[in-house]
Amino acid sequence: MKLLLTGGCGYLGSALVDFLLKNTTYEIIILDNLYKGRTENIAQFLIDHPKRVTFYKKDIREYDFIENLMKETTFDIVIHTAAIVDAFNTNAPDKEILCDEVIHQASVKLCELAKKHGVKRFLHTSTVSLYSSGDNLTEDAPKEPISNYGKSKYKAETKIMKMNNDTFQITSLRPATIFGFSTGFRYETVLNLFMMNAFCKVKLPVFDQALIKNKTYLDINDICRAFKFCIDHPEKTAGECFNIVSFSDNLTNYLELLKKHFPDVEIEIIKTHNISQKPYTISGEKFYKAGFKPKHDLEGQIKKVKQYLTQQYEINNKLLK
Repeated sequence: MKLLLTGGCGYLGSALVDFLLKNTTYEIIILDNLYKGRTENIAQFLIDHPKRVTFYKKDIREYDFIENLMKETTFDIVIHTAAIVDAFNTNAPDKEILCDEVIHQASVKLCELAKKHGVKRFLHTSTVSLYSSGDNLTEDAPKEPISNYGKSKYKAETKIMKMNNDTFQITSLRPATIFGFSTGFRYETVLNLFMMNAFCKVKLPVFDQALIKNKTYLDINDICRAFKFCIDHPEKTAGECFNIVSFSDNLTNYLELLKKHFPDVEIEIIKTHNISQKPYTISGEKFYKAGFKPKHDLEGQIKKVKQYLTQQYEINNKLLK
């Protein structure tokens, strides 16, 4: 059985490759244009599993290539993670068109091609950035995205979900803010950024409201498990959109845990309001009722990231000597 994974060299994508190799028998074909991802993020998988992992340096807007690939290869599943990421930076004037082309138009076209060529399951990565404010927001909460990223994701999801039928089953996952280690580790999101800054002994800038107001987070292992849950349970997930959540908490508790592993960490409290710090919380109850149970491990992820950063530091020191 074969699975097409877009964005497989990125932060989430590389974690998915690792997880799927360990927990399924799928042959994985990866598409990534390396805009954010890196081939070194999947290098070990390509070396260790040459018969199960194939990589093409391709943009998802290269429709002729994708159509020919689908003509030549029978894919059972498409997992679509490719996107222009870092939501609030997408509000820059030059990003609106790019977001619409990649996140909206190309996602819809990919879904159309998958349906045309007999793919059975299409798993779309949406976002909780469809929402803008509120507490314990469910999937039917008002959609008021405030970033070009969120707006494009919403347009794509709306059109993609209309293509669902009995023979072409679609599920759209709306991940909360992802944290934790993958071979494609990135630190745009707040928990990862704070881990990196704490390791580098850089003072952590924390908005005062974030110390007391909850925000919703998602362990990267949980989102990988969520994709597999959807693969394994189409009868429970096809035709549905799900918020994917590990937990909601404020930064006070997280910073205490961070201090346990980085005792010298310094924190700077900032009182200036910033739109990217606007707090809201997401309900994962719908997905839980379908049978999914999160197994997040915040402290375990801090340990993994610290170990990774320590190893990188030691390697760089040896190379510079």
